[in-house]
Amino acid sequence: MTTKKVVNLTETDPQTTRINAGIKKSSAAFVSGLAGMHMPEHPKVNFDKADAEHEIKNQYGSSIILGRDRPAGTFSGFGGQGHTHCASVDIVAGRPAIRLKNNEPCKTNPLFQPHVDDDIDAELNFASDGARIYLSEKTMLEDNFGLVTGNITRTYEEGLRSGIGIKADLVAIMGQEGIKLVTRPDTHNSWGSENNGSIPPIDFIAGNDKADNLEPLVKGDRLVECLKKIFTQLSILEGDLIGVINSITTMNVALAFHTHPSPFGGAPTGPSFEVMNEATACTVRLGTISAKSCVSQTANIAAAQHRYCNENGRRYINSRHVHTT
Repeated sequence: MTTKKVVNLTETDPQTTRINAGIKKSSAAFVSGLAGMHMPEHPKVNFDKADAEHEIKNQYGSSIILGRDRPAGTFSGFGGQGHTHCASVDIVAGRPAIRLKNNEPCKTNPLFQPHVDDDIDAELNFASDGARIYLSEKTMLEDNFGLVTGNITRTYEEGLRSGIGIKADLVAIMGQEGIKLVTRPDTHNSWGSENNGSIPPIDFIAGNDKADNLEPLVKGDRLVECLKKIFTQLSILEGDLIGVINSITTMNVALAFHTHPSPFGGAPTGPSFEVMNEATACTVRLGTISAKSCVSQTANIAAAQHRYCNENGRRYINSRHVHTT
């Protein structure tokens, strides 16, 4: 993995230079930037602000842009097309994390898609920023972030949609008393369109894959119910098989020692040695191998059902903490 220096003092923008000029050269702030004091220098970060945007920022690459939907240049997004009702809030920490291209400082827009600034030949995309939260009253959220569609309708395909995008190297959502992912909490969306009767899905997509192979999650309680029925049927089949083995064994014993009336006065004949040998060998196999295996499998089936389908089982297949519809 390519990394950048923790402290980078190679570039300074004019605003930071003015701040540095007011700091005494002998102060700890000028020397180190420790303890939350000012850094003496900081990489140059320019933001190409549109007239309709209000910017709140510091000299360290953190900013909040209050404006209208704009994923790239000033003509991009619904704001760039002159739409109303497309208010946006763009919160960025670390703009941009990728500092240079062709050894030139980057002049950045609030970019999600690749964008080229002809003046400095700097191509940036959303990944160039350290962390971002983007909110817009009307936007093309998936296109802005380069996301695959999945099973959820894209924000603009069936009418206007609002959107919130959150992106960083790592994202943690924490709830002291629980976390809920809920779809269709209201009867209408933010634009007054009535939600149809279907329940909007929730997609989990790893790696931003093309998502043409998305499959539904399994409902654990129903899976347990299904597996229990399968285990029960297997137990019944094992019992039936043991019954068949016992019947065959009984038949083999009778066959091995059966006799016929002799044509000489009706006296019984002796048993057939060939039949006796085969019947005896078969009975031994059934008793020592097949029957023993069936008894063992019956015990294994019962143990597996308890292990995987019982709440107290060591490998219970249901999560005790995560639930879904």
